[in-house]
Amino acid sequence: MANSNYLEMFRTFIVEFFSHLRLLIRWNFILVLHRVAQILQQNRSHTSKYQPRKVVHISPKYFSEHSYIGGGERYPTTLAQTMAHYVETVLITFGETRNSCIQENLRVEVYRKIGTLPDSIFYLWELVNADVVHCHQYKTTLTNLTVLISAILGKRIFVTDHGGWANNFSEQLPIDKFVDRFLTVSDFSAKTLALTERTETIYGGVAQEFIDAQISVERQTKILFVGRLLPHKGIDYLIEAVDQETPLDIVGRIYDEIYFSHLKKLASNKRIRFITHATDNEIVSSYLSATVTILPSVYVDMNGMKHPAPELLGLVLLESMACGTPVICTNVGGMPEIVVDGVTGFVVPPNEKNVLKDRINYLINHPNIALNMGKEGRQKVLKEFTWDAVTQRCLSAYSG
Repeated sequence: MANSNYLEMFRTFIVEFFSHLRLLIRWNFILVLHRVAQILQQNRSHTSKYQPRKVVHISPKYFSEHSYIGGGERYPTTLAQTMAHYVETVLITFGETRNSCIQENLRVEVYRKIGTLPDSIFYLWELVNADVVHCHQYKTTLTNLTVLISAILGKRIFVTDHGGWANNFSEQLPIDKFVDRFLTVSDFSAKTLALTERTETIYGGVAQEFIDAQISVERQTKILFVGRLLPHKGIDYLIEAVDQETPLDIVGRIYDEIYFSHLKKLASNKRIRFITHATDNEIVSSYLSATVTILPSVYVDMNGMKHPAPELLGLVLLESMACGTPVICTNVGGMPEIVVDGVTGFVVPPNEKNVLKDRINYLINHPNIALNMGKEGRQKVLKEFTWDAVTQRCLSAYSG
């Protein structure tokens, strides 16, 4: 028994030793790159106006029809796909296997990764011929490394943060100094970065299938939630706010089994359906048939956990508006920036189920007002939140 305990202790020691060794090697490598980039930055200059010939987007995770991830991974893929119609564009991303493909005009290079890091640095060769390098997810070692190498190569560097986080060195080293501009998905996102002097908000866009949806004036009396089933989404108090006779569809994948069990208990004796697997077409149909879509995210969830940035933007709201369905959101994160209170929907305080209930019942009891709000929302999306509009704002920032 004693020998077994010593063996286990030795095994634990070895694992921790090599873990710390890898971290030390990684830190020293980043430190050297940072120093080289600092030296070379002194001679770096850009013309005031510049049209890029090649753009490389770097995203930590690959979004596909099989993905179980959210808007933070969909965003760079769709932006790159749209941008490829205007300028040569490459999307570099990471998955379980090495792969390469062409999606219309976009070349996609998928590199293998180990944990949160690429298993090789060969992806960096793609940066050599790039004019612009656009990194997605700021606080990751991948972005740290890419920014420093791009700075050494004299590239224009842009970063869009989507709220993700992994082990990184951005707190220890001023890596942000090498970024030309942070292109944020909302003004709220810019504030969370605390780098407002070098930020520009380009927002996010709506996929074409939502814009092309055939809108019907005949709606069911039904409330809709679309999103990940997590405590910071505030689904628990949405369920509490809905009357027993009002149908509510909750569409989203399960990420927390304990929370999901709690939601099912709250939903008992109410007309609530949980749809945990849905295609984009099925989600479009859900939007088209709903009275209103609700995104009730919170800063403090039912467990007392704090979430400083629960919604950087809220793409679900834009998708719903594109389908002509009004929305209700909480005054949280970047959501109030895209919802015009009383025009395209309502903005309510977080964690206030009685206020939320009042707004829900108002739209149910005033279908013509709900219909007009849906029309206003769709026009706002068509004017400001198509991916083409987002891409033009992005390209303008590159050349500014």
